[in-house]
Amino acid sequence: MERIEIKAFAKINLGLRVVSKRKDGYHDLITAFQRISLSDSITLEKNGRSIEYIGPIVTDNPEDNLCFRAVKAFAERFGIKNGVTVQLEKKIPSGAGLGGGSSNAAVVLE
Repeated sequence: MERIEIKAFAKINLGLRVVSKRKDGYHDLITAFQRISLSDSITLEKNGRSIEYIGPIVTDNPEDNLCFRAVKAFAERFGIKNGVTVQLEKKIPSGAGLGGGSSNAAVVLE
């Protein structure tokens, strides 16, 4: 794989129940999602240097992007030294409750 292009689909939450709060600060949930046709496009390309992110900057630190964080955590966990450029083209509106960030992180781990 030198270069791969993938789609990360938005999802709507059909139901959500917060079961409990865990010791790590996250919550256990019971939920049901439905994928919809709206999607972001992500391109992953080997670069031989480091993990780089190209795309919209939603926070002060581009490394806060969930795609970047997922790729970085995967590389660290499995000792991968080769670099990859993660290029994100957003079509799912940020903060719209459509799960764009989590979908993006999930598909880069597939």
